[in-house]
Amino acid sequence: MRHLITRAQAVRYAIYAILAVIILSIFPLRLIKEDITTTGKEQPSGAVEVGGENVVLQQFIAEYDHIASIGVYIKGDYYDDKLTLRVFKQDNSALLREVTVSTGDFERVDDKTYRPGAEGGYADVFINLDTKVGDGYFYTLEGVTADFEVLFEMTGNSGAANNGLMQYSGENREAYNVMTRYTYTQPMRKIRSLIYIAALLAIGAALTLLMNFLEKKIPALGELCTIQWIIKMLMNPLIVIGAVIAIIFIGPLHIFSIYISDIVLLIIGVLILAGLLLYAVNRSYDSGDAPSFKLTAADLQSLAQSVCIALALWACVEYMNALYEIFHDIAWRKMAFFLGLGIIVTFKFKELVNLYNGVLLIAGIICARLYYTTNLPDMVDEYHVEAMMWTCRLIPVIFIMIAYIIRCIVIAIRDKQYPFKIVSIPYTLACIAMAAGMVIRRHHEYWPILMSVITAVFAFRFLFWEDRGRFITNVLNGILIHFAGCVIFCLMHRPYSAYTYVRFPLVFHTVTITAEYMALIMCAALVKLFEKYNRTREWKRCIGEMCIAGVTSVYMLFTMSRTAMIGVVSMGLVMWVAYSFKDAGKARIRSLMAMAVMLTVSVIVCFPPVFGAQRILPALVAEPRIMEIETYPQDLLVSNNYGSEDYITFSKFSKIFFHKMFGVDEDKIKLDAYTINGRRDDVYIDKMELLNSTTDAGISSSGGYAFGTGGVMLTGEKLMTDANGGFVPPHEYSMEGEPPAEWWDINYWAYDPASGEWVFEYWKIEAEQSEDVSNGRLDIFRSYFEQLNYEGHEEMGATLPNGEIAAHAHNIYLQVAYDGGIIIGIMFIIWCFCTCVQALVVFLRLRRFDPSAGIVLAVSVMYAVCGLTEWVSHPCNPVGMILLLIIVPLALYKYEPKTDETV
Repeated sequence: MRHLITRAQAVRYAIYAILAVIILSIFPLRLIKEDITTTGKEQPSGAVEVGGENVVLQQFIAEYDHIASIGVYIKGDYYDDKLTLRVFKQDNSALLREVTVSTGDFERVDDKTYRPGAEGGYADVFINLDTKVGDGYFYTLEGVTADFEVLFEMTGNSGAANNGLMQYSGENREAYNVMTRYTYTQPMRKIRSLIYIAALLAIGAALTLLMNFLEKKIPALGELCTIQWIIKMLMNPLIVIGAVIAIIFIGPLHIFSIYISDIVLLIIGVLILAGLLLYAVNRSYDSGDAPSFKLTAADLQSLAQSVCIALALWACVEYMNALYEIFHDIAWRKMAFFLGLGIIVTFKFKELVNLYNGVLLIAGIICARLYYTTNLPDMVDEYHVEAMMWTCRLIPVIFIMIAYIIRCIVIAIRDKQYPFKIVSIPYTLACIAMAAGMVIRRHHEYWPILMSVITAVFAFRFLFWEDRGRFITNVLNGILIHFAGCVIFCLMHRPYSAYTYVRFPLVFHTVTITAEYMALIMCAALVKLFEKYNRTREWKRCIGEMCIAGVTSVYMLFTMSRTAMIGVVSMGLVMWVAYSFKDAGKARIRSLMAMAVMLTVSVIVCFPPVFGAQRILPALVAEPRIMEIETYPQDLLVSNNYGSEDYITFSKFSKIFFHKMFGVDEDKIKLDAYTINGRRDDVYIDKMELLNSTTDAGISSSGGYAFGTGGVMLTGEKLMTDANGGFVPPHEYSMEGEPPAEWWDINYWAYDPASGEWVFEYWKIEAEQSEDVSNGRLDIFRSYFEQLNYEGHEEMGATLPNGEIAAHAHNIYLQVAYDGGIIIGIMFIIWCFCTCVQALVVFLRLRRFDPSAGIVLAVSVMYAVCGLTEWVSHPCNPVGMILLLIIVPLALYKYEPKTDETV
């Protein structure tokens, strides 16, 4: 950042940077898209009427992998008439999209787009659907408010080979297809990409020659400046202009929300984000803070290992999201492959290129090939083929690991150098005993063996690795790299829904797993923050770490998980105190207060920009990625309605968050009562104020009709008060038996704007009766505890009181005891306690020279606490996988940086 260059060089570097970003976005990132439209010759042969029971169906084959819209040619004048298009998978008739649109809302694509008053045109229905090239699909079209005249053409003459069978009202129309145009959105095609890249390179060359010429003519371009100077010149205007544009769209144009609370929060978020970016660009960097781009071979190896750990975590995400066993098989093979690769990338040249590796690599490739050819005929579908392919990739990695182990043993025996003095004998024996017990009582499960092998291989590498001191930092960085990837993916493809997923699931399909994952990320974020402050004692030098902790904390809050919060708070308190050990007396108190204030400020400052980004960016990108079992509203999937109320609002988030976390009544939070148009009387009505007000205010206590203050009728029935001014229900109780006591409580009546009436909220009574802070876990715990035995169980699910089989115990201690028996369960509890104690010992020893040592203590405590309410012990759970890695330095911690640990 402080390196001196001439201004001409700075301009050239800026040109190269801009061109590099554009070229990379074209290829290999392929972010720049183009629309590809396929249609027939548009020679209609007739028409059918679609409406009522008359539905048209058209089969088609996907030609590309993302279809943006399907346009059906309709004829006639339709003004704001609605039609519904549904898209199905042909092989299983699974409904993929259902979109209802109005003829007045079609976006104009070209002159052939239908518009009211025209003779006809394509009714382009935006569906935004990922497809598989060559697979069959079909759509159905039906009129909702009118009968639509839909044209069809002869398939043989249309030239559209992708169209299949047409049906009308259940009858096949052979040799015909609906006149349809399919618009696919794809990354720019290769030929066009090459042309654009070549043109950009030519522009870069021309600008370079121009700068060379100007440098000779203009002396000022030869003056020296810093790299930071050119960054300031480029970024400061862009940040300010971008912030101003964003504020205009949010505020005056209010395209994202009409609620005042949302507009204020989003604008604050833009200002905070702009301020942080301006600070990052313009701050003064000293030699300790300036980013360095000089990487040694060891640095590159550490980065590669961190990336491999991040990729292994992504495989864990796929495992946790898998609905079928075959996807589990694919995911754990991916995880094992990337973890193995994470060891190989740390090899030095002699460790990688030697006779042992050469022989066993060839043997591994031969075995993989034999495995492939032998098993390919038995593969039943593409997913089994994919699992087999990952096995084939894993086999050479396993053989290289075997070669490495043999070579290390041979060299150690030959040179009589045994690196065992770094081993913690008591804890290592405890781990071996625990692993042996779980493997012996595994009951045909593979994962106890998998977790034992992963830890053993990493431990062996750790013993003979000269740069073993980098391992803990690599694990921590791998966690944060994966989280960064998740955040980017969510900001692009995971819209934040106000209803179905108000507890934001991140990249998982259940918020419970998300909460576990975010607890793990919080471990890494807090270690980064606390360690940086502990080392520098200056909060200004911790702003980057504060941002990481803030973003992580906000996504943690998005989950609204009480059980995960308990784990994070427990872990945070332990780390908070542990990082104050460096001080004593008043200095320790000041250190504790400083770390607490920094974390609190980071959450408060980061909430508006993170909330705003997660609300706005997925809507702008408009490429949602949802999972098989997820259901999202139409506006979030196929609409460009950026202000749809199906997107999260600050009011909705606040209602659910404070109700879920603190039991606050949702009706008490009225942040969406005010819009740009004033107060919404149709949303919030003070019920007792209505009862007690006069006829001038809109209520007649003597039996008149009830009107809102804005003159909108609230109910067609008379709101009555008794002699004491109490509430009288507007309806008679129509069900059998006596009405509940809440029938006479005004807090259980709500106004429904759609029907214009007051309705009794039965769901509130049911919710109160079923309110359980444990979310049913206590019943599950009780069932597992009652069914414990000494032999264990073949299946991991216990029988619940209602006869159902639980998926798992939501408790690692009960689950291990249920699977392996009571003895194994007791051993596991003791081992977890020993792990936490060992983690504290290791942290206190390694913190002198390893800035990431705190992660071993943080993960150990979080694992033990979160394990009380969630099943996190599986090696393909992100928390479980990271624990397996940190067990290695826990058992082999008696080392010093860059010293010979052999005896």
